[in-house]
Order: sequence, then structure tokens, then C-alpha cells
Amino acid sequence: MRQASTIWRSSVAWLVGFSTLVSFSGGCGDEQRGAAQGSDAAGVAAAAATAQEPAGTAGQPGASTSGAPHVGTSGVSAGGDLAGAQSSAGASASGAQSEVGQSGGAGGNASPIDAAHAGTGAEGGFGGVAGSTDGGREGATPDSTDGGRADATPDSTRVTAVCVGGTVGMDSDSFRADALTVRREYAAVKYHGDPSIPILNFKTTMLVPKTPSSRQTLFIWPGLQCKEGASDPAGIGNGVLQPVLTWGSSCAPQRPRDTFGGWWMAGMYVNVTTGAAGPTGCAGGDYMMTEVGDLLEIDMSVEGSAWTQTITDLRTMEIVDFTIDLKNQVQNAAMWVVEVPDGTSIRPVEDTVFTDSVLTFEKPVSSCQPTQAGANDYFSAPVRSSDGLHCCYDKIILRAQRTDR
Repeated sequence: MRQASTIWRSSVAWLVGFSTLVSFSGGCGDEQRGAAQGSDAAGVAAAAATAQEPAGTAGQPGASTSGAPHVGTSGVSAGGDLAGAQSSAGASASGAQSEVGQSGGAGGNASPIDAAHAGTGAEGGFGGVAGSTDGGREGATPDSTDGGRADATPDSTRVTAVCVGGTVGMDSDSFRADALTVRREYAAVKYHGDPSIPILNFKTTMLVPKTPSSRQTLFIWPGLQCKEGASDPAGIGNGVLQPVLTWGSSCAPQRPRDTFGGWWMAGMYVNVTTGAAGPTGCAGGDYMMTEVGDLLEIDMSVEGSAWTQTITDLRTMEIVDFTIDLKNQVQNAAMWVVEVPDGTSIRPVEDTVFTDSVLTFEKPVSSCQPTQAGANDYFSAPVRSSDGLHCCYDKIILRAQRTDR
């Protein structure tokens, strides 16, 4: 286990600046804008070092874990003052083969995105053929998770098999999700669930894309967040659980010496609204180096009040993990994000692909439809399991090319 020996000065400077921009009060995932009203108030603490980082100088000392399988475990107990202020209202209803949902409100991402931004979400009607993820498209066979591929067959070993026979929503070609509202969200797909229904587990597999040519920081991550008035009994505040694939520097407590030596991955919790993530606003575990084309199997699960992020590289079978106690704070929003820090011109070289994504809930949900997405980003038709306890997404593609930038 590598231990961080210093606090990254840029992170501290960024946090000091952040405190002058936003004031917080209220409940989970909520916000009240301060002097920076009308603009994104803050980004990941890592984004403070967005520009050219000399190779081998910006990272913390420590050898790469790439190669032999390794398990790294670390834990953090979170606590802090109540933060955020916002309200939201939502309602949904479902039928036999179709669903109609309505959700609304504003919320903030405190992560490698930002700890204070506002956005709204709305869902319309959607439906499809139960037992497929094709949204009723021609060529798909019932009881498959093929996302519309005619040659695909059911596979009971896939994590998405829990949704076979469930209710199918609409893919991004058929459903217009709300636009993204944060500058740093270069690409994203987001699901904002009922604040009274906790997410218990989030599984997904990420394909490591080509490395950028620019020596500026880029983040890719799936995440979980407490939003829109969900329960936060200990006042943990507005933070995000996120295993982050990073090109460049970061506020992660443990990182490679040469942060541009390749994509590297670590479980993190970022929260700059309270002391829940420690004095830097960034808590995290051990990291692993990856190679282009690696499949990273990601699992975020809660046991008691502690959340554990486990990342497995399916090529090397190397594993890293990170555990943090969020003291029964409800996570009700899930997201898949490519983040470009403020002040940088870096862009992803190719699309980022997530497959076999499954959300598991404490109680049945009425909708699995994503509420926000980039204009070019793709999500396959979501499938809600027959018992309502799972949402399955066969494929999510965060596009490298955008028409609006």
C-alpha cells in the first residue's frame, strides 16, 4: 500500500478558491449558489493541475502495480457538516409493457465534475418488448440482452441477465434526454432515481480508450451520488463515489510518479462541501496502471453503511479497491462521465464504451430511463427487471466527437 506523504499544493489552492465561490446549506445533493452564480462553481480538486505536467515530477513517489495481480485495500470514515441546499419533485408510473416517468429538480455533482451545479431532468413515455434491450427495433429476438443485434443470444452468465424478461425503455436514438449542464462534462449519461429508493450496487465494464496526445488531464469515470433530497442523516454532504480512469495529474492520494505514463485507475470519493473526504476533499485507494484495450470490471457496493469500489483489470486480473463509510447516506443517482477540466483544450481520442451496466436497488423502481445525456452520446434501451429491483444498460458510448463544441 502506497501512502501519500504530502498534500498536493494545487488541490489546496483550488479548495481555498472554491470556498469563496459557493455557500452550502440544506440536504444531500443540494446547493445554493454564491458569488459564482450562473457559472460552474468548482471542478474536481484534481482539475487544478490541468496543464502541462512534466513527466515524472507531478505524481507521488511509488512503483506501478501493473504486472502481477495485486489487491490494495484502504478505508476512510467520512463525516462533516451538513452541506447543500436544493429541492426537487418527481413522480412516475408504470404499465405492463411501457413506462411513463416524470422527474425534475436541480442538483450538483461534487466530484471530478463539480461540487455545485444546477441541472434539471425530465422523462417522457417509453416502452418496448419485454425481455430485450432493443426497444422494439427490428432484428432483435425476445429474451435477449443484445441491444438489437440479430445474431446475439441470451447469456445467463452476464450480469445483465437479471433483467431478462423485464420492461424495456427507449434508447438514445428514440428518447431525448435532458442536455448536460456542466462545462466539464464533455460527455455523459446520467440516471437520477427516486430519492427515497437507495442504489445498493452499481456494476459496469469500461474499455480503456486510446491515450490522448496532449499532456493535459482527462478523467473518465462511472459514479454514484446522493441527489435531490435523498437521506443524509450524518450530514456527509455533496460528494461522488467514483472509480476514475485518469490521464494526467489528480488529487488522488495515491498516483503514479509519471501520471502521463499511461491511463491509471483508482477508486475515489470526492467531496469538497464537508470534511467527509479529508482535508483535500479527495479520498482514494491504491491505483493500477492499464493498457489501451483493457477491460476494467467495476463494482460499487454497500455493506452496512460502507461503500466499496472494486476495480479488476480482466487482462492482468489485477485488483484495486477502496472503502469509505458514508454513514447511511442514500445514493440515488448513477452516471457515466468523460470530464475535461476547466481551462484545458484536451479532448478524448476515441469513444469511451461501457458495457453490462447494472444498477441494483433496495426497493422496486418505476423507471430506468436516463435523464441526462450529451447530444451525441449513446445509451442502449434500458431494461427494468421484472421485480423492479434492477436497471440494465447493455451499452453506453460516450462520444469523442461533439457537434456543439
